[in-house]
Amino acid sequence: MKVQPLTSAEIETVKQIFSKKTITSERNLLLFLVGINYCLRVSDLVPLTFADIQAGRIRQQKTKNWTTIPKFVELEKKIKEYMKKYSIGSEEPLFQVYTPAGMTAEKKQLGECQVWKIFDKIGKVLGKNLGSHTMRKTGGRMLYEMTGDIRLAQQALGHSDPVSTACYIGLTDDEYAEKRFKLGTIGM
Repeated sequence: MKVQPLTSAEIETVKQIFSKKTITSERNLLLFLVGINYCLRVSDLVPLTFADIQAGRIRQQKTKNWTTIPKFVELEKKIKEYMKKYSIGSEEPLFQVYTPAGMTAEKKQLGECQVWKIFDKIGKVLGKNLGSHTMRKTGGRMLYEMTGDIRLAQQALGHSDPVSTACYIGLTDDEYAEKRFKLGTIGM
C-alpha cells in the first residue's frame, strides 16, 4: 500500500508527538517541518546542511536536477536555534544519529531507513500507512490545498507533469470535480 499524505489535523498530531524536549524528538520535529516545507525526497533531506539552505538550491540525488530551496524565515530561525543547541556546524548534516548519551562522536547523518522507521511508527499511532515519502507528499498536498494550484505543487515536487503530481499527492477525480463545482458556472 502506498504511503499517504497527512491532513492538517494529522500534521498537528505529529508535531505534538515530536514536542518532547529530547534530542531525538527535536531532531524528528525539525526533520518533519523541513520535509513538508521543502518537499524534498528523503535522499536529499538526510544529507541537507544549513549551507545548502542558505545557498537556496541543491542538486537532487535521484534526478541530478537542481531544485530551489525557498527562504522560510521562521523555519530558518528554528533550524539555527537547533544547530546552536546541538553544536551543529553549517556544513554538517542537520539530521544526525544520536545515541542514548547524546550525539555520536562522528556526527553521522541520519539514514533513509531510519527516517522510514520514524514515520512507520507515527503511522501506527495515526492508523495510517506512512513512510519516508510522507513528508514530501504532505508538502505537495498542502500546497495544492492552500492554493488550488496543481502546477505550484508540481514545481515544488520537481515533477514533469501535473497528472503525476495529482496521483503522487493522492488527489482523486472526485476532489477535482468538487473543486470545479465550488467554482460555479462560468458566464452565467
